[in-house]
Amino acid sequence: MNRIQLLSPAQTFSPPLDEPEEKQAFSLVIIYDYESAATESRRIIERLVFTCIPALEIHCDALSFPEISHAELRAETIELARECDVLALATLSPDVTVPAVAQWLDLWAMTRAQKETALISLVGNASTEAARNSLHDHLRQIADSHGLVCFSSRFKANPGACLHNGCASRPKPFEYVARPEGWGINE
Repeated sequence: MNRIQLLSPAQTFSPPLDEPEEKQAFSLVIIYDYESAATESRRIIERLVFTCIPALEIHCDALSFPEISHAELRAETIELARECDVLALATLSPDVTVPAVAQWLDLWAMTRAQKETALISLVGNASTEAARNSLHDHLRQIADSHGLVCFSSRFKANPGACLHNGCASRPKPFEYVARPEGWGINE
């Protein structure tokens, strides 16, 4: 004799299909001393990424040393970089030592999302390796202590090609200019 087993309502309904996850853009954050370093590093990284994955959407935040060193902007810049897929440090010299930037990198490493993040050290016009106490050395130490991968490379920076205020000699670093109260799109 064949028996038919009745199923409860909970057994007859299949679980709801998962909603497709919204794809997030690949997040690149560039920390830089001079705009020409930021421009060249973005070009290098995008060339590499688009060669491998042509249809990838990239979201890029470029943060200057004065921006990440400024006390009022520190929390905001950390939040911008918290979930990044790649954090790049781009400088024109391999021997840059800025304590406020090193502190920012340490704070980012402690508060970053626990996901795979690649660190990239890019130096322009460097004929030698970064000095022992430079920011580039510090970035490698962060990678080692947090189990992250760190790549380093050089780029040829044109010292006469500066996009900041039309200067024609050695590039100047960006300067943070405080905005008046109530200024900006979020006010």
